[in-house]
This record gives sequence, C-alpha cells and structure tokens, in this order.
Amino acid sequence: MLRLAHGILRIPLLLVSLFVLNIAANAQKFQDPYNDSVYFYLLNLKEGKNLELSRVLGDKKASDSLKYEIYGMRFIEMEAMENYWYAAKCIVDQGIILEHLGAESDKVLAKFKDALAYSEKHKDTTNIVWSAIRISKHYLNTGKLNHTEELYYTQFIIDNIEARMDPEVRYLGYNHLANRHLRYYDFKTALTYYNKSYELAKVSRNPGTSIFIGANILSVKNQYKDTLGVKELIQEIENLEHNGKKIVTPRFYIELSKYSNLFSLEERLDFMSIAEETPVEKLNKEVLNNYYHQKCELLAEQENPYDLRYYLEIFLKNLNQTPPTQKFFYPSQIEILFGKYYQLIEEDQKAIDHFEKSLKQALILDAPVLLEEIYQELYKGYQNIGDYKNAFHYLNLYNAHVDKVFSLNKVKEIEDLIVRYETDKKQQTIDKLQVEKEFTAFVSEQKSRDNRILRYFILALVLLSSLMVYLYVQNRIVAKKLKKLNVLKDNVFSVLSHDIRSPLNTFKSLLSISDRRELTTDEYKKYLEVVHTEVGQTSQFLESILKWAQANQNILPISQQSIDLSTLLFEVKERVSTDLKDKRSSIKILDDQPVIINSDKDLLNFIIRNITYNAVKFSPSNSEVKIMVIEKEQEAIVSIEDHGKGMTQEQIKQFYRGDMTASLDMTGEKSTGLGLALCRDFAKRLQISIQLNSEPNKGSTFTLHIPK
Repeated sequence: MLRLAHGILRIPLLLVSLFVLNIAANAQKFQDPYNDSVYFYLLNLKEGKNLELSRVLGDKKASDSLKYEIYGMRFIEMEAMENYWYAAKCIVDQGIILEHLGAESDKVLAKFKDALAYSEKHKDTTNIVWSAIRISKHYLNTGKLNHTEELYYTQFIIDNIEARMDPEVRYLGYNHLANRHLRYYDFKTALTYYNKSYELAKVSRNPGTSIFIGANILSVKNQYKDTLGVKELIQEIENLEHNGKKIVTPRFYIELSKYSNLFSLEERLDFMSIAEETPVEKLNKEVLNNYYHQKCELLAEQENPYDLRYYLEIFLKNLNQTPPTQKFFYPSQIEILFGKYYQLIEEDQKAIDHFEKSLKQALILDAPVLLEEIYQELYKGYQNIGDYKNAFHYLNLYNAHVDKVFSLNKVKEIEDLIVRYETDKKQQTIDKLQVEKEFTAFVSEQKSRDNRILRYFILALVLLSSLMVYLYVQNRIVAKKLKKLNVLKDNVFSVLSHDIRSPLNTFKSLLSISDRRELTTDEYKKYLEVVHTEVGQTSQFLESILKWAQANQNILPISQQSIDLSTLLFEVKERVSTDLKDKRSSIKILDDQPVIINSDKDLLNFIIRNITYNAVKFSPSNSEVKIMVIEKEQEAIVSIEDHGKGMTQEQIKQFYRGDMTASLDMTGEKSTGLGLALCRDFAKRLQISIQLNSEPNKGSTFTLHIPK
C-alpha cells in the first residue's frame, strides 16, 4: 500500500514537472518575469520599437535569452529599413549569444554561416570577414584548431582582412589571428598581429579595446622574456583616454599580475591590489574568472594553502556557471591549482591525480602553452613519492617542451641580432659613402657639363636611328604588299586575257561563218548556244574580277538585311541553270521552306552562286547537284554537294589559305580558282564558316554555317 501511495503521489509531481519544462521551452529560456514581460511588451509595440530594443539590450537585467530574441526583432526592423549591414550584425550577435548559452557547436556555427551568406548576398565586406572571424574563433575556443573548416576560414581572414571595411573588425581579426599563433608558441607572428591590432584599436571609435590588446602584447613579451619597451607600453596604456576620461580597467592590472618573467612577485601583488579596488560585483563573468584564476596563482606562489582553497572553491563555483566557449583553458588550469594546493598540504598523490587530469584537459583543449608547467609539476610530484620511472618520463617531456619553446624564442633573438648587425653595417657603409660623395661631388660637377653635351648628341643619334629604322620597316611592309598585289594583278590579267579571248574568238568565228552564210539554221542555233554559254561564264568571271578589285581597295560595301534563304537559293538555281544549260545537269534544292537570316544579300548570293556554279561545272553531264538547308536556333546551314572530279588534299589546303588554284573542268576548260578564293574572303567578312569535304573522283561538299 505504501508503494502504491508513493506511486500515486509521483504522478502529479511528474505532470507538474512536464508542465514546467514545457513552459521553460516555450519561454525561449527566459530566466525571470522581467524577461517575459519585456519580451511580450516589445512584441506588441507598434511605434518606437527600434529605440526600445536598444534600451533593453543595454539593460544589465536582460538575460542572454531575451537578448537573443531582441536581436531577432531588430534583424526584421533593420532589413525593413534596408540597413543590411546592421541586419547581418544582428545574426552574428545571435550566434555569440548561443555561444554564451552553451549551445551545440553545430547550432552556433550554423548561425555564423547564416550571417556570412546574408552578408555575401548584400556584398557587405565588413560582415563577411566578421562572420568568418567568429567561425574561426569558435573553433579556437572549443579547442578544434586545424579542423578543415577552421583552416579554411582562418586563411579567408588572412586573405581579406586588408580589404576596405570597418576598422573594428580589422583589429579584432588581427587579435584573433595573434591568439591562434600564440597557441603554438609562434611568438613572432603573434606579436606582429597584436601590434597591428593595437595600433588600429587606439584610433578606433572604441579605444578601450586597445587595453586588452596591449595586455596581449605584454603577455607575448613575458613568454619569451622580452623586457624591451615594457614600461613605456604600460605607461601609454595607462594614459589612454576616451571622451576626456581614463579608460584603464581592472582587467588590465589582473593581466599585469600574471607576468612573472617581467615583474617580481611584489610588483605583481601591487598590480592585483589596484585591480581589487573595483568591487567584485561590478566585474562581468569573463573578467571575474580571470581574477579568481590569477588570485589563486598568486596565493600558490605565496604558499598560502588556506586562502588558496577558499578562492579555489569560489573560482570553481563561478566556472560552473560559465558557458563552455568562455571557459577557455580554465578546466585544465583549475586542476593545476588543485594540484598545487595538495602539494602545499603535502598530499602528493592527490596532487599528481589533479595534474594528470590537467594534462588530459590540456590535450583535449589543444593548449600546448600549459604543457610546460604540467610536465614540471608531474615530474616533481612523482619524484616526491619515489616513482622515479614516471618522474624521469615527465622530466624528458618537460625538457623536450622547454627546448622547443627555447628554440622558438631564440629565433626571435637571433633575428634581432641579425637586424642590429645589418643596421650597424649599413650605417658604416653610409658614413663611408658620405665621405666619398663629398670627395667626388666636385669631379661629378665638372664631368656633368661634358656628359650633358654627349647625352644630347647620343639622344639625337638614337632618335635619327629610330626614324630610319621605322621608315625602313614601313618601306619593307609597303614593298611586300605591292609585290603581292603585283603578282595577283599579273595572274588576274593573264587569266582575264585567256578567258575573254576564248568567247571573243568563238563570237568572231560565228560572225565570219554567218557572213559567208555557210550554216544551216540548226547549226546556227548550236553556235549561239555555245556563245551564250561562254558569254555567261565570262560575265560570271568579270563579276568576280570586279568584286576582287573592290575587296582589295577596301571599298566593297556590306549591307545587312533580312533575307529569305529559300528564295535566294531559287534565284541561284535559275541563274546557274541558265548560264550552264548545255551541261544538262540538274540542281535540286532538298528543302524549300522559308528560312530567314540577316546578311548581305549580294555577297551571299555571290558565294552560293559561285560554289554552285563550280559544282555544276566540275560535274559530269546529266549529274545532279544537291542543295540542302538545315535551320538551327543560332544559324542556318547550307550544304552544296556534287559528284564531280573532287579535290586533292593540297587543293583543299590552298582553299583554306585563300590561294587561287587553276584547274580543268569536266570539259577540259581551265578554271582560275579566283571565284573560290573570293568566296572564302567574302564569307569571312560576313562571319560565315565554310567547311570543305572532298576526295578525288568522289565529288565535293561545301557546307556554309550562316549566322542568323
């Protein structure tokens, strides 16, 4: 009965728990009624919403969950106002809040990538780089360096950080790159990036940021014991002002209290005392963790286990309330502090256990900067309990790590020595050159007068030589062109005299026979047909000669117009059939559907007519010449196929080169090749591509690709 009653009581408790969990889920993780009431007030606000959102974001009572929702509201407002830069920033700020709330990495990275995609869409250089910085920084904070995406976005930052963008993004980007290099003891690169970041931050609209960047510079100097310029840098930071007020914060003095290689323990305790002038309740969680950590470190150095234990418990409690991405190396460092505490109260085994835990955490977090201290403490711990095997193991690890860091440190020292040596050497050279310069000044002045005259003479000679070379080259070009034209002229006149003489002789013979009246009517008609054919061929040839002359004188006009290709082909067919009717060859157009193109009608007619004319002329009698048209989206294809004597490979090459090649047609008459040469040139002017496929005794096919 008791168990049953207990079970019955558990049912309402379970229901209540589920109800509370449901409310918590629907309340967007709001922490108290203040957040709920403010959220619903803002949600229903009609006017002045943007101003009210800004006020709530600045209110310390507003939780991260509430701020997350407000940034969502502000994004909508900013996008409506077409303020895409601020809208992208709202998405980034939501991602930062998700980090603070300890959200899964996938969700955080997805938010930052949303901001990146939004910024790329609106070509917002600043927020493109800022989103990439946050992605890379998230990997750094979660100990996932050298992840494929981390390497990609880090390189992206390096490649784009010098682009024109908001200065704040630039100095935060340089600071992040420095932090990353510092993780691997790359002090030189880290210091270079920190210095760039510091100089940009000093002149930004928020110079307070330069304080913690300056502290980072001092941190690097502390790690390789470089005291040069330390006091000057601290003094410069302490004198920084914004709107007439000092802006140095407790965080800066907490950082100074860490630098054991730059300051004595007494000096560092003084720095901590300055930091403690600010009440603890006024410090945010991040600075508070930093304070408790350093307070414990100083108490361990003072060998004060009682106060150390007290502050360790406070530190641990505060750390448990810190989001994972803000814990940094603290999980490993707090284990080190517990180990030091147990060392002080002489419980060596417990101390070793905590140092071992610290080592595991450091390896998980990819924090090599912690390894030196951990190896050293483990070596001492195992030595104290007489476990010399493990003591020797960690001593070797410690020495190897110190050697690595020492080598990296010495690189910087050696580089500085080289720079100093080179500087001194250059100064000695400069002094020597100065003496020589004074000694040779007078001699140079005297020589300069003579050299001036010589330079003028050489300049005139060079100009005259250049003019002569130019005239010579131009003369050679003109002579070459004239020679080529002269050869063409001789060929044309030779062909012209032959081709015109033949029909004239035929016509003369006909007239002579007619005068003697020796011909019958049928014989006379046959002679007239011969004369008609030869006159047609001569007319075709003379037209080619005219086109050739116009082309060579650059006076051949080109007039684009709309042409029905089927009509043009019909005209060509009629003309060629009339001129060569004695061949008894037929011309067949396979597709006479209308095909509209834009081109020069006369030149296109000339090209197709000449190719068709040759196809008939070089084909045997009673053969068929086929003309086929294919219409495509961007062009019309005209194919002219004959079954004549065909062409050799050499003749095909000559056609593509534009050479005139004489040959004999099927009747033994000589053909000049001028028509085909002109077809090729005119096609080039009309942007028409001609393909020629031919074999001896198997005919030829000319394919014209005519753009629409």
